[in-house]
Amino acid sequence: MISYLRRFSIVGIVSALCAFGPPPALADGGYIAEMETGRTAFRTGDFANAEVAFQGALKAAETDKRKSTAWFALGLTALRLGRPADARASAEHSLALVPDNPQAKELLAAAKNPPVDGAPLPQQ
Repeated sequence: MISYLRRFSIVGIVSALCAFGPPPALADGGYIAEMETGRTAFRTGDFANAEVAFQGALKAAETDKRKSTAWFALGLTALRLGRPADARASAEHSLALVPDNPQAKELLAAAKNPPVDGAPLPQQ
């Protein structure tokens, strides 16, 4: 599974987490701060703290777009933590809020069929 997860490069992860564009720089009840904390923790491999921050972002999110982004981030983090069932559930929540999110669709596919270490990656 680790080899499969390597395809989520840091650039790809950051791009995916920012799929809906940069959030406005307004006071927002903590959503932006929690997402930034989660992104930083995720980039450094601290997935446990990333998960906590993304859960905080989900609680602070007030729009469907933000909730979808937080669910996606939680799912990607769960996949990195080796919990594909949690990743699948998070991707489904994300897609329920924003059905046309291609990153969440890709995450859902990856969570449904996590390859064994050393197995070739599925074609995109």
